[in-house]
Amino acid sequence: MDELIIHYYHKNHGFYGSPRIWRIIRGTEGFNVSERKVTQRMAELELYAVPPKKFVTTTDSDHASRIYENHLDREFYPDAPNKVWATDITYIHTGEGFVYLNPVMDLFSRRVISYRIADTMAATLSFNALEEALIRRSPEKGFIHH
Repeated sequence: MDELIIHYYHKNHGFYGSPRIWRIIRGTEGFNVSERKVTQRMAELELYAVPPKKFVTTTDSDHASRIYENHLDREFYPDAPNKVWATDITYIHTGEGFVYLNPVMDLFSRRVISYRIADTMAATLSFNALEEALIRRSPEKGFIHH
């Protein structure tokens, strides 16, 4: 039974406590066990439910800094390669926390030109991804990096 408890605990990133794991073990696995027993086993195995952290907003549009003009204007289908590149940062949950992925994509081919992954969302993440894309493709003056 300990193997099942450990399995479902880690499968759910440590968010499930004994009531949820007990329901899974009884329902899905058909194990005839009390909720109290699952609670005791989890305590002995030092498995404690950790509630997911609240979503943190990282975009702040209410600031005094310069807001750049939107040159792309939702025209996501350029007529040639290296005319329009798009980029964004996304979070990836790992067993050890979050990492940040910053790809640079050519909107003509829909191919990722370069990317960077880091455990912090520093400005160097985006700068390094863009720098590599510029070295690989050498776009003509006037291309859009959105």
